[in-house]
Amino acid sequence: MNKEEIKSWLIKMIAEEAGVQPEAVQTDVSFETFQLDSLSMITISYELEKLLDKEIDPTFFWQHDSIDKLADAVQQLA
Repeated sequence: MNKEEIKSWLIKMIAEEAGVQPEAVQTDVSFETFQLDSLSMITISYELEKLLDKEIDPTFFWQHDSIDKLADAVQQLA
């Protein structure tokens, strides 16, 4: 997957978990902005692992705390 595909997937997942429209999801703000609980973040992490067929530590989301930063980091893993 390229960076834009990863970003699109993350936007969709975060929108679903946060209960907002994908258009409302900004890619350059902290995940805290979306007020997702730890279960939501673990769910997204698990789904990302399945998508990439790679193990991803849930703390990866806190180390790379925006969609833009996470997409960059994930692209390097793939």
